Amino acid sequence: MIKFIERQNKLVLGTAQFGSKYGVTNNNYIGVKEGRKIFDFCYKNNVREIDTAIDYSGSEKILGNLDLKDYKIATKLPKLISQVNNYERWINDEISSSLKKMNLTFFDTLYLHSPRDILEENGLEIYKILKNLKSKKIIKNIGISVYTPKTMLEIINKYQIDIVQFPFNVFDNRFNKKLIISELEKKSIKVYLRSIFLQGLLITNSKNHHAYFQKWKPLFIRWETWLYQNNLTAIDVCLNYVLSNFKDAKIILGISSLEELTEIINSDKNNVPVVPNDISCDDLELIDPRKWVLKI
Repeated sequence: MIKFIERQNKLVLGTAQFGSKYGVTNNNYIGVKEGRKIFDFCYKNNVREIDTAIDYSGSEKILGNLDLKDYKIATKLPKLISQVNNYERWINDEISSSLKKMNLTFFDTLYLHSPRDILEENGLEIYKILKNLKSKKIIKNIGISVYTPKTMLEIINKYQIDIVQFPFNVFDNRFNKKLIISELEKKSIKVYLRSIFLQGLLITNSKNHHAYFQKWKPLFIRWETWLYQNNLTAIDVCLNYVLSNFKDAKIILGISSLEELTEIINSDKNNVPVVPNDISCDDLELIDPRKWVLKI
């Protein structure tokens, strides 16, 4: 059982919705005014880590208007452009520009948004550039943000990585394997979990889902029926599920409002029954958002 205060310390504020409408269930974006309220709320509730990305230009602009000195900031380097002649200059320019926009002197973690970049021809060169940034204390940790266990294992078996970030939720169990967990523990790699609500699909009524998800309606109905029968909220179950499987992990929360964040942080139900095995899915067309076809 995870105590309430311990759970708060495991939460990381995701900022993809700052300045843009990110997520399949999200019609709102967070501006500077609400962003400031969210940061005040986070501070009071022991949420002191922020996850952003250089590609989230709207997010960086808003974060630059907020006081970040009491927070650990993690960002993601964009996919490397093949036409770049000098990777070191390009990476340094990207990092310098991002730090300047947010009035920072260093990042706690720099993730590769497209981690397979270091498995390609120039991979070792790129990794050495990241190690150099770490030695100069421009970044504290080298991280990878991955979609598949295969990519993650390939990278951590080739390079020394500090942090991995991957999707995990009641539908998507691909990373919850003894081999994977033992490898991460053996190499002392910290774990950050994202997409615990599957971009909001798990915590919104399936009646309101995009037509693309109609194919998996029976699965969503099973999920909603089980919640109803056990008098549970989707937020409570999703939080408990990921923390019970990865006890030492941090959770990145993508939120679209202060109200939504408040509901998540105030979730303190621990006696949640085991989620049935039939509430899971290995269909990548559902569990991997990169494959969603949402155009009408």
